[in-house]
Amino acid sequence: MTEGAFSELVMDHYRRPRNRGPMENADGTGTGGGGECSDTLTIRIRVAGERIVEARFECEGCPPTVACGSIITEMAAGKDLDEAAAIAGESVCDALGIVAAEYRHCGDLAAEALGNAIMDHVVRSIEGR
Repeated sequence: MTEGAFSELVMDHYRRPRNRGPMENADGTGTGGGGECSDTLTIRIRVAGERIVEARFECEGCPPTVACGSIITEMAAGKDLDEAAAIAGESVCDALGIVAAEYRHCGDLAAEALGNAIMDHVVRSIEGR
């Protein structure tokens, strides 16, 4: 895999990922990965009311997976939970210009992690945690 195989936007988000790193006392945590590749991505969210006010990610993976984690946190911030849950992997890939079929699953991995973080928040809220 060569860097030249990826769009400038993918490489920008890979080299300078936005919102990468841990989040203490997250309101929801979700992980995606383990499917077509060994990449894993964890997203943590902070929620106020029904709106995501902050999203952060941690990732072990290829440039497109890191880029998808970076951009989905930007896409989710400020959205209400339903809007954020509707972000599809296809939209993440399209936003980054990922067209190669062998990397499209990276967007799905990011969307899965975000969806799991939202579900974790909802379960915590129901349980009063």
